[in-house]
This record gives sequence, C-alpha cells and structure tokens, in this order.
Amino acid sequence: MIEHANARALELFGVFDPSDLSEESLSQIVSGEDFHALWALLAAAATGARPQLINISARTLSGDHVPVRVGARLVAPGSIRLVFAAIEAFDQTASRLRASERRYRQLFHAMPIALLRIDSRGSLAMFEEPRRQGFEDLDAYLRANPAAFERALDTICVAEANEHAETMFGDGTPRSMLRSVRVFWQARPDTFRRILRARYAGHRNVIEETVVCGVAGQRVPVLFSMAFPTDDARVGNSLIGMIDMSGQMRAEAELRRTQARFANAARTSVTNELAASIAHEVSQPLSSIATNGGTALRWLSKSPPDLTRAVSRLQRILDDAERANGVISRMRDMSSGVMVERSNVDLNAVVREALLILNDEIHSKAVEVRLHLDEGLPTLSGDHVQLTQVMVNLVINAMQAMEKSGSVRPTIDIITRLLDDGWLALEVKDSGPGIGAAHLTRIFDSFFTTKSAGLGIGLAVSRSIVEAHDGSLLASNGGLGGAVFTVRLPTIVLAAEKIAALPGDVGQVFLAQTRG
Repeated sequence: MIEHANARALELFGVFDPSDLSEESLSQIVSGEDFHALWALLAAAATGARPQLINISARTLSGDHVPVRVGARLVAPGSIRLVFAAIEAFDQTASRLRASERRYRQLFHAMPIALLRIDSRGSLAMFEEPRRQGFEDLDAYLRANPAAFERALDTICVAEANEHAETMFGDGTPRSMLRSVRVFWQARPDTFRRILRARYAGHRNVIEETVVCGVAGQRVPVLFSMAFPTDDARVGNSLIGMIDMSGQMRAEAELRRTQARFANAARTSVTNELAASIAHEVSQPLSSIATNGGTALRWLSKSPPDLTRAVSRLQRILDDAERANGVISRMRDMSSGVMVERSNVDLNAVVREALLILNDEIHSKAVEVRLHLDEGLPTLSGDHVQLTQVMVNLVINAMQAMEKSGSVRPTIDIITRLLDDGWLALEVKDSGPGIGAAHLTRIFDSFFTTKSAGLGIGLAVSRSIVEAHDGSLLASNGGLGGAVFTVRLPTIVLAAEKIAALPGDVGQVFLAQTRG
C-alpha cells in the first residue's frame, strides 16, 4: 500500500486526500502495459537492485493522460520510494539549461574584454590549512610557508578563455591559455598574493590596475577584476575580467609629454619675460653708471686731478648700483609672490594637497611616498597657496634627484611634527644620492641648478616664501643617504605673540582667525 505522497504527487494526479492514493487507485492511475512495467520496476527495487527509470503514461483524476518518468528505490525493508516526474517538466528544465548555457557562451565569448574562468579547486586545501592552524592573516601564513604560494601558482589553472583573452595573452595556438596561472603573474606576483588574501578574507571580488604577462612573454597593463563564488565557499570556479589599458596609458603618456612641452614653453616664456623686464629696468642705472664712470675718469685724469668732482661721480655710481640692486630685488619678490593676506593653515592639509597635485607624476615615476603626519597639529598663519607651492617644489626636487641618479626604489618620506620649542617642522627625505658638499652652500641661490633643463629658481623661491612666513628652510643629507629638506614655521600662537611684541605703527598685517 502507499504510505505517503507529497504535495507535488497529489497535484500531479489530482488527488486532494493522501488516503485516496491506495493500491487500487494506483491501478487506476497506471493501467495496461504501463501498470505491468511499473510493478516490474517495484519488484526490482524490492530486491535492492540498482535504481532505474522508466517512461509510462499516468491518468489524472480528471481523466487526462500525462507522460511521466518513474523511479523506484528501496529505502528500508518492505518500504520503496516511488518517484513520479512529468516528462514535460524534465524537457522544459533541460531546455532552459541549454538556453542558459547558450546565453552564457554567447556573452562569455562575445564580450569585448578578456574573460577567464579559473579552476582553483586544487588550492582549496591551502585555505583550510592556515585556518586549521589559527592564522587570521593569510600573508603571515605565506611568509611562514613560502612553498604554499608557489603551489598555488601551479595548481590554480585557467579552465576557459574567451577569444579576446586569447588575442591579448595567447600565442596564437588553440587552447594556449589553458594552463596554470604562474605564467600570467611573472611581472606582478604581488597582485596574485592580494587575490589569495582577499579570497581568504571572504571578500566578494578584487579590482586593481596591474600588469599581466602573456604566454609569449608580452606584458599587458590591464584593469583587473575577479569575482569569487558566493553560493558555496568550496566551489572552485571564479571569473576574471580584464580591460586592456595600453591605449589609455599611451594616451596619458602623450598627454604628459604635451603638458611637459607646454610647461617648458611656459618656463621659457616666463624666463624671457623676466629677462626682458630686468634688462629694461636695469638698463638706465647701468647706462648712468657708465656715464658717471667715464666722467670720473676724466676728472681723475686732469693735472692736478679734480678729486672733489671725481668723488661726486663715484658716489653717483654707488647710488645707481644700489638702484639696480633694488630693481633685481623687486623682480625676485614678484617671482616669489609677496604675501598680502594671511589665514589659518593646516600643515597636513598642505602636504596632502601638494601630493594630490603631483599624483600623476608620482605614479608615472613609480615613486613610493610614505607619510608620517602628526595629527592634531596646531595651525599656522600664512598663505595656503604659497605653502603648497613650497611643498610641490620640494617633492618635485626629490623626484628629479632620484630619477637622475637612477634610484632602484625611489622613496620619499614626508614628516610633520610639533617641536619642543612650539614650532612646526616639515621634513622631506628622499632615497636619492644626496647633496654634494660643494652644492650645499649654493643650493638655495637663484638660478643655481645641477640639472641641464632646470632654471634654478624653485628652491630659491621656496626659501623666500618660507622666510616671508617667519620660518626657515634648510638642506642637509640623511644619515643613510638621500637629501633632507627641513622647514620650520611658527604656529599661529607664536605668530600672534610676535606681532603683539612689535612697537607702534609697523604697517598693516592681516591675521585671520577662522572659526571651527
């Protein structure tokens, strides 16, 4: 007799009460040759034989005939599980699966980006072992077990690659991409390590710009993204998408070259303008000096010499020389930007803004910038734009020095802190060759430069700005090599105390205290 029928079975045969499914009603549902086939299936199942499937016709309560697929399995002595399933449902499911597979294939192979399906089942044990040993950080485990990283490179494989991936990374032969991932991460094993770390930490995906090697050795800059399976942590399939960044990087490089050409043209224009201005303003004092010098010579050449008139002409020469020097000083002030108004300035914000301005150049030169900023520093009174210009000049100077020396790992350390005497300190250290002893005494001189393309005014302008803020800018060499530029600036409290101590009428000074 039938002991139990689930809701789907009742629905299939049009029965509302499970008790209605008896041995007699079963014979009404299945009749003729199909009934004999069903009993043969039950008899085979009762002997414990391997389960089989048969196709028969079943009649519903309404009298309709439905093609079904039936299976029987012995679940306990004297108890057989009989499973009916409409063949139409099988066919529909299979059809949907085939349609889904076709859509997947069309999308996978037609997408205009490189797509890879990764089989990482062989590496699943690598994630279980560090968890068993209590490692929360996979990096710590890999440092202690470097062979595990190498095994991961060899056991994780490309299971499928679309045509775009074959074009970008293959060698032109069919299925050339179906291999371990080791070859692809020759240039950037650090990216592969971050992928493993993200998977171990349970992240859903990884996205970064990196370089992937092709099977023929070509290096391709890409925007890399990888999605990990989420339904079952033990599923070993992951999907990788990569966009070729070569064209964009070439365009960016060309843009930087164009910007450099414009910058050079601008520097040339500024230099020519400065030279023309100085020549125009200095020409009259120089002409006067020449005239007075000739006149003084004539008075001294007389017999006896007219010393009174000669001394008068010589005094005029001294006055003209002082006037020429004043003209040059004004030009220097114009180039450094005389401060007119001051406000509260956050030194750490100055550092971050300068690095934002130089972001593209820092990345293009592969410079590592390490920040050691003392949070909670008091503010200073000054011009934010000019102080940012100082910071930009110091970082550019460091990058150029390291590039010229061919530094293998160019590094810049930027440090801010509050000194014991209440002054603010900013240090910029680089990993370059340092400053030659012969250059230390001249490095802040205007137009002094050791670079063939430099104007030699950056450090001079920087020192002028710092000194206009009542601070100082010094250059030295670090104990482990490299140049160190140290800026000392008074906090806003020290600046206010200094102003308060000034006598009488000292001119207008703008000290703006912003409110939080």
